[in-house]
Amino acid sequence: LQATVHADFASKAQKVDAFDKQAKSNNQFVGSLFLGYKQNEIYSIGVEAFTRTIQNNYAPSAGEALQNQSSFGISIWGWKTLTESLKLVARFDNYDPNSSKDLDGNSFLMAGLDYKAAKNVSVIPNVQLFNYQVKDASGKSLKDLTARITFAYSF
Repeated sequence: LQATVHADFASKAQKVDAFDKQAKSNNQFVGSLFLGYKQNEIYSIGVEAFTRTIQNNYAPSAGEALQNQSSFGISIWGWKTLTESLKLVARFDNYDPNSSKDLDGNSFLMAGLDYKAAKNVSVIPNVQLFNYQVKDASGKSLKDLTARITFAYSF
């Protein structure tokens, strides 16, 4: 089991709010957590999440005062050995750049087969689905579906 906790505070110069012309704090805090587990060469799973808050960085509209902008992201991944030369791989990501604003986030899902063609060489056919929270004019969610083949070489 591997675990990592991270925190970072950045003191930033003040920012003038266009609404009330006051100088306001614009400091930033980032926190993250990683957990990963590997069972020999049988399987591996992991999750990583982060949150970030920037003081007075977001104005909901031109006629409103600045507010804190908070964002959140999470990634979950794993692989499972099927045979000596074949692994199933998958990953899911979700990101919301501003929790105070609707329809600005997205999610990503990838699944594939990692074929070990030779020592240090993998060929990975995979499918990727990118889902946007924003909707088109008819109200449907926007999505991108892409089939790919990834060639990887490990040094």
